[in-house]
Amino acid sequence: KVLATVADTGKAKKVLVYKQKTRKSSRKLRGHRQPYISLRIKEIILGGTYGT
Repeated sequence: KVLATVADTGKAKKVLVYKQKTRKSSRKLRGHRQPYISLRIKEIILGGTYGT
């Protein structure tokens, strides 16, 4: 069992995705930012019963 608290939330750096068709004037440029949650681990409990 792991006890943790949320330390931070946010978005990662932007990743640019560029697509182009060969021999055509078709281009796409898109950006994506992945959301993330940073956790702070308080305690790790190994094996057995948990607080009973």
